[in-house]
Amino acid sequence: MQHVTDVILPSDLVGYKVRKLHNRLTKQWTHLSNKMGLQLSAVQAGILVFIDVKSGLTQKDLAELLRVDASTLSQALLPLLDRGLIRKYPDTEDRRKLQMILSEDGKNLIDDISAVFSERQKNVPGNLSPKELRTLHALLDKMIT
Repeated sequence: MQHVTDVILPSDLVGYKVRKLHNRLTKQWTHLSNKMGLQLSAVQAGILVFIDVKSGLTQKDLAELLRVDASTLSQALLPLLDRGLIRKYPDTEDRRKLQMILSEDGKNLIDDISAVFSERQKNVPGNLSPKELRTLHALLDKMIT
């Protein structure tokens, strides 16, 4: 018979804590982005920022940058394309590849997205010090690579 002390509780699991943090950050994003009228998920907002910074990326390039599966990225891109926030156009050197740029509507959202990201960064759960935040980033990077 297993003793109660041998049982690992969900609250002792890293995944459980990461999921709880994710839920909290998602709730925070939703509140702040709704206040700005963005109607974007944090993932979609991040995609727009990446495309703004690295205009001309292909879908494959972006999937590699974000370290996500191409089909997962495809699902996140659909609403952005439907809303006309992103445009695709053929690569001048390889017409089979489609590069992505922000439309004017997409560009117009970047300042608001940046404001929400900045607000979230200032209000990181746990009120972490700059040193603690750097440590957290280093540990998370280590865990996801």
